Amino acid sequence: MDKERYGVFSIANKPNSDFDIVFIHGLGGDKYTTWQNSESESWFNWLALDYNVSVHTIAYGANLTNWIEDDMTLENSADFLLSSLHHKGIGKKPYMFVVHSLGGLLAKRILLKAHLQNDYQDLSNMCKAIVFFGVPHTGSGWASLLNYAKPILRNSNLLKALPKDTDSLHELALDFDNFMVQKEIETFVFYETKEVRASGLLEWLHLKKGIIIVSQTSATHVHSNNPKVSLPEDHISICKIPSKDSDIYQTKIASIMNKMFDISNKMRAEKELEEELKQESEKQQPTTVTQTHHSSGDNVGGDKIVNDNSVTIGGSNSGTVITGDNNKVG
Repeated sequence: MDKERYGVFSIANKPNSDFDIVFIHGLGGDKYTTWQNSESESWFNWLALDYNVSVHTIAYGANLTNWIEDDMTLENSADFLLSSLHHKGIGKKPYMFVVHSLGGLLAKRILLKAHLQNDYQDLSNMCKAIVFFGVPHTGSGWASLLNYAKPILRNSNLLKALPKDTDSLHELALDFDNFMVQKEIETFVFYETKEVRASGLLEWLHLKKGIIIVSQTSATHVHSNNPKVSLPEDHISICKIPSKDSDIYQTKIASIMNKMFDISNKMRAEKELEEELKQESEKQQPTTVTQTHHSSGDNVGGDKIVNDNSVTIGGSNSGTVITGDNNKVG
């Protein structure tokens, strides 16, 4: 995979930020345009300006139409991005994923791989939230859609992750739900309710009827303690926030951010308390003094101790000896 084109790219990397946010695009998307509205504004820029957070976006080989020589399986893409995230320093502080479509499957695979490798435990332990936009947890309409395009679209390795109700996706969903509960990761789910209409790719493929790319059943098949939210958007627009004044940004995204700040502040307070307790414990530990008992006739530093109950602290020629009453020093 081309490390110049793919990997983790920082939008705003603040040394003293409260937490990191990592965006992962889906199939046919890219690190920038996936998140852009009609005015070519990306809402991850708004987050960087409005909050004390560091923001990063991921790029990987998910192009629909080009013959990508370094196209990789979901597993290999996860391995590559796991290393990229680690080298970028993700996991040194709390962080969250914001993912669209196939990017959600990739994020889940990244975290499960991190959990099993000692070098990546920080990535596993410090992920505190994931925001899912139209993620096909159990399969996707993409598989049916792409059947129409076999002569002109490459049957890439990544597309093999999408067939509906495959055993591998169900296994991934089950493994990740168990992991998420164990790690107490907050999840937020948004799903589409509009069909992608006959424009762009569909028009090119001569499909007149629209299609819901990821069904509600597939998009919501993930454990969450938070309400799963339907949006009046299709699969392409679901992750493109129209403006800073929109309800989704001012209420739903703001609520997610506030929850992440609560988590970050709680972790910081716990760490500070742990450091205080450690320092207090170190202060209370008594200084150890080694006492040596000697029998009559022993010589310490040239001084003869003639009483069995005499003890010395250190040895020197000064004759400094701690003795009992009536003890004599020769």
